[in-house]
Amino acid sequence: MDQKIIARGGLFTGVMLLVIGICVLPLAIGLLSSYPHQLWPLGLLLFASSALMIAGSVKSLRSSSKKLKQADEQMRLLKKTPAINLSKPPPNAGGDETAAPLSINSVLARWTYTEEEWKKFYAWELKDRKLSAVVTGLVIAVVSSLLFKFYRETSWWVVIAICATISILYSMLSYHFAISSIGRAVKLPNTVVITGNAVLINDKLNPFADEDRWMGEVKILEEPDPKVLEITYHWNTRKGSTSDEIHVPIPKGKLGEAVLLMDQLSKIREQ
Repeated sequence: MDQKIIARGGLFTGVMLLVIGICVLPLAIGLLSSYPHQLWPLGLLLFASSALMIAGSVKSLRSSSKKLKQADEQMRLLKKTPAINLSKPPPNAGGDETAAPLSINSVLARWTYTEEEWKKFYAWELKDRKLSAVVTGLVIAVVSSLLFKFYRETSWWVVIAICATISILYSMLSYHFAISSIGRAVKLPNTVVITGNAVLINDKLNPFADEDRWMGEVKILEEPDPKVLEITYHWNTRKGSTSDEIHVPIPKGKLGEAVLLMDQLSKIREQ
């Protein structure tokens, strides 16, 4: 997913937490000042909640601002850094024929596409993401409906209405964010830059290896036209690790380079 979207989402969350925390604070102080009235413990609870929200907002704002600056800096560097010739990698410091290990920040490929190639890929990606969003939404609706019905005595119509709304909203948002991470160039050619830890797709930075994510399987999908390089990445959640994929179309005449790129990414993953 586009790193800037994630960072801006974190900024929005931080601002909302800060506003709510500040709004709750006067009420908490008012209830605390009513001591020894029986409501003063509620003031203590609200004060603690307000403090946690304000502290969380500050942490979120700092972290998101840092990620946004890092994304801007990485994009600036990627635009002016030439791609490495993977068929003739740079020698090591000794100057012999042994190739030096590549950095995760090295530009491994810089591909541009014809309008027809990008249209075909974009249509395939829309179809793939739409199917994934629908399947995920159905699973969420079914599982949440069963859990809701099991733990609460509510009619099936109410359960279905609530869970269907949640699953539809989740599917729409996940689909929107996934597609917005690809985009289509309007005046300039559609361009993809691939490094050892991120893919820059039409000026949208999609990391797959950083302090929060790690690279998984890298493979070439033969079925789509044009063929697609798929990079799987993982990250931890409260319920365990989860994963997603970044899809990169392979331009005409670049299949051999894509194979070398796939091998190089696998080597970087194992470093």
